[in-house]
Amino acid sequence: MIDFDQEVNNDGEVFTIGPFVDWKITELIGLYAGIAWNDRDYDTGALTDGPAFGNDEDPSDYTWMVRLSHTANEVFNRQLEWYRSISVGSTANFNEVDGARYTLAYNITPRIRIDGAVGYEENASSGGLINDDFDRWIYGLSTELVLGPRLTADVGYRYIDKNSDAKFQSYEQNQFRIFFKYDF
Repeated sequence: MIDFDQEVNNDGEVFTIGPFVDWKITELIGLYAGIAWNDRDYDTGALTDGPAFGNDEDPSDYTWMVRLSHTANEVFNRQLEWYRSISVGSTANFNEVDGARYTLAYNITPRIRIDGAVGYEENASSGGLINDDFDRWIYGLSTELVLGPRLTADVGYRYIDKNSDAKFQSYEQNQFRIFFKYDF
């Protein structure tokens, strides 16, 4: 159920169904594949409804993901993902995102791991207040440190370069994060 408080976008309902397979092909190679059919039914009458904003579709479409994983040895593994998703938009009823992502992890020691990622996404918006069709590159590097038997720290950096068709929606972003996790 999609319920917007301010009636800028249309409320609606989503029904999703589909199979997936998670297959360990060999001891070192795995494959995940899933596909889902999504039926969306939006109400009418919101501020961004109708032909003026181009936000009047009720899409029924497929989403999917294929992920190939490779564990080279005890210290190195990597994954390659290719996907299509449909999500609720903040300035439109929905966004369709097609993307690809490559991630890797290297265990320097049993207590220190380095992770890296690079990804590309292309978004098509349903219209709305800001028709934010964009492409985006995402790069990331982080490290996980085991500080004790129950305490872990994650320190990371992520760079995002977004190129949008909409005015004032393109940006370059630098994100730094520090997480502490304690297992009770």
